[in-house]
Amino acid sequence: MKGERGHVKLLAPNAASVQRLITESPRLAGLKFEQPEQTGRSLDEVILQDAAHDAETLPLLEYSLSEF
Repeated sequence: MKGERGHVKLLAPNAASVQRLITESPRLAGLKFEQPEQTGRSLDEVILQDAAHDAETLPLLEYSLSEF
């Protein structure tokens, strides 16, 4: 623990962890992402591709997933 307030720095999640963050809650709720024929990519794949490359996008990812 860092300092008196218990501040702990965490490493950014890897791509597999980000994928679980995106897909696990909908799966547990019995939902799944559609895969449109015109793009061939589901929304979770698009989100994962955008979020996995930059840890600074994690707050935006958190907000976006909470709005579903």
